[in-house]
Amino acid sequence: MARVVRAGAGPESLYSGAFADRATHAAQAEAARTFAARQASFGQRYCMISTIEPPGSPRREHPAVGHGFDPDRLDVVVEGIAACSAAMRAEGVTAALHPHVGGWVETEHELRAVLDGVRPDLLAFGPDTGHMSWAGMDVPAVLRDYADRIVGVHLKDTFAAGIARAAAEDLDYQTATEPGRIWAEPGFGDVDLAACLAAFPAGFAGDYMIEVDVPSLPLRECHQVAFDWARGALP
Repeated sequence: MARVVRAGAGPESLYSGAFADRATHAAQAEAARTFAARQASFGQRYCMISTIEPPGSPRREHPAVGHGFDPDRLDVVVEGIAACSAAMRAEGVTAALHPHVGGWVETEHELRAVLDGVRPDLLAFGPDTGHMSWAGMDVPAVLRDYADRIVGVHLKDTFAAGIARAAAEDLDYQTATEPGRIWAEPGFGDVDLAACLAAFPAGFAGDYMIEVDVPSLPLRECHQVAFDWARGALP
């Protein structure tokens, strides 16, 4: 993974939990509290929170389509994220929802259910333009709807042809994301990153983090492309 450019004072850490089992929520919240306390000791005020299932799980085998959607499970996930967010907030750290293909918060419906179901003072928003694009969202529209909750962003580009192929062939996450298939250097893919940036609130002071999960170019060239794009595109 190539990560290039940081600016501001937003979230640079990520807490990944399993929130689909109500019986584990108390333990998850305590783990989140411990994690947040450590982040607070580093001076962090925000921390991204996500659900990423392990390799071989159904959503990793059938990514980006909300495989096996269950509204009751989504309610449990919302409760679990809310509990963890409250535990983090008690340590002075605000959680920021980070949607991710291959997890229980993958589709636009799931993303909106979490953000609408957890109070804004407990849960901010840390979007990832690439994962949102792969999951079929109108990324700028979603960013506009929750602009006042964005504290940091992973700016990521995707190849539309790779997304279409992954869906048509029902490729698993690892196969779908082989070099040159889905993840693109910024400006080389099909995400309207200019529209995404335009959706941010005026005076946005959070983090811009450029990610290329799997470079389609040699690593040095990948970094150069990202750097050049950032110099021309970021405010």
